[in-house]
Amino acid sequence: MSRTHTLAIAIALTTFAAASTPPARAAASAVTASGFLSTHEVVVPDTPLAAYEAFIRIGDWWSPAHTYSGNARALTLAPHAGGCFCEHWGNNSVEHARVIQAIAGDTLRLSGGIGPLQSLSVQGVLTVTFRRMENGQTRVSLSYRVAGPADAMLEALASPVDQVLGEQLSGFAAARTKRADVQP
Repeated sequence: MSRTHTLAIAIALTTFAAASTPPARAAASAVTASGFLSTHEVVVPDTPLAAYEAFIRIGDWWSPAHTYSGNARALTLAPHAGGCFCEHWGNNSVEHARVIQAIAGDTLRLSGGIGPLQSLSVQGVLTVTFRRMENGQTRVSLSYRVAGPADAMLEALASPVDQVLGEQLSGFAAARTKRADVQP
């Protein structure tokens, strides 16, 4: 991938993500030319198991703007080791990441270069944890650690990827809060 093409992707992602609402807490940290760490956290009105089960129904809450098909319902997430975070539409498909750990109500870990990172020679590990709070709600924490060669220009991609992940987790929290608001 050329430097110009990579920068164009970064600019497009930054422009789109700037219009979105960030999660309660977010940070792209440890950004270098060869890697970055993106972390986000939200609180949802669910038990950890209910939050986990809602999270794996990824097509219910993921933004369709961040899919290849334009349809979030084309996304699936198989919650078992070797399971696929995939997108299928027509005769087309994309593997966004592979599940490497699934502990219901506790931890979901995936490996892969998501979004614009897929075409680069990078390794990414996305970890989502679900922790019960004293008030009965659940803290959902997402971290995405990416490492690769300096010519992958991860320094330029860190902020846009971080913003898109923040948008997704915010969308998940909004969907869970909305669901709780309409429950009797």
